[in-house]
Amino acid sequence: MLNVFGWLRKAAGVSEACLECVREAGVPADEMPDDLKNGLVETLVGVTMVQAQHLSVRRAQMNIKTNAAITHTLIARICHDTAERYRAMEKKVLKLSKAGTGAVDPKTGKKKPVAENGVAKYFLAHIRYKQLYFMGMAYAMLGIGRVQQDDDEGVAYGIRNLMTANDMFEKAGMAAKAFVDAARTFVYIDNVTIMTALDDCKSVTKQIMDKANKVNQTVFFKPIPEQPDALPDRMSNIKAEPFPDYPIDPMWTNEMYACFNPQNGKKIQCGKVAEDIECCNQQ
Repeated sequence: MLNVFGWLRKAAGVSEACLECVREAGVPADEMPDDLKNGLVETLVGVTMVQAQHLSVRRAQMNIKTNAAITHTLIARICHDTAERYRAMEKKVLKLSKAGTGAVDPKTGKKKPVAENGVAKYFLAHIRYKQLYFMGMAYAMLGIGRVQQDDDEGVAYGIRNLMTANDMFEKAGMAAKAFVDAARTFVYIDNVTIMTALDDCKSVTKQIMDKANKVNQTVFFKPIPEQPDALPDRMSNIKAEPFPDYPIDPMWTNEMYACFNPQNGKKIQCGKVAEDIECCNQQ
């Protein structure tokens, strides 16, 4: 898991370095490839970083019983940040989901139908599924922490938070199916693992909620609030690993740089070839 975490941070760092090179070069917009103009690379960086943060959440869940510094509220804060990262990317990917802007066909004078961008559609489906999943995780963690207060208010709000989490997981399940369908033509997705993980989340949430309801109905008798708790402030310390600058190879001498100067090359005349050129008159 640590290796994958490091690779994701390195991948984001390399992509950021590529974008910085283009910015420093001052490439005119009309000469820049579409992938660098439409925000696709920035979206890839965002997806890579948020995937790395997903691993942070997994590690926190694995160590919550052995590390006192890791609390349910802490995990809820990280999950909240993860969901918001996906929400921000959704707006960017919506612009990528269609190729072209309905340009006018010069022959008919009518607007061409806008073609769907399959890759962007795949990313959009993935983002929507993960956004709902992490919102569910945030409310689940918050609900568990509230139930563990073991008082009337904690149990009541804990139940409402867990109900909200379960609703989010239900919606995440529908979004996950759409994601699997969108991904079929691009990459293999283990839909069984995805749906099993969501079912596990719903099962654990329901078990804790049922126990909390039983306690509330026999001990506290506290009405369940209509609204869940506000999610705690976002938290994240994830950063891309900077791509190190490589030293200039000593073979790049001034003479070698001069070889790539177009002004030093021979001037080539473009146009109709003269008839007296022997090489072109040979039969």
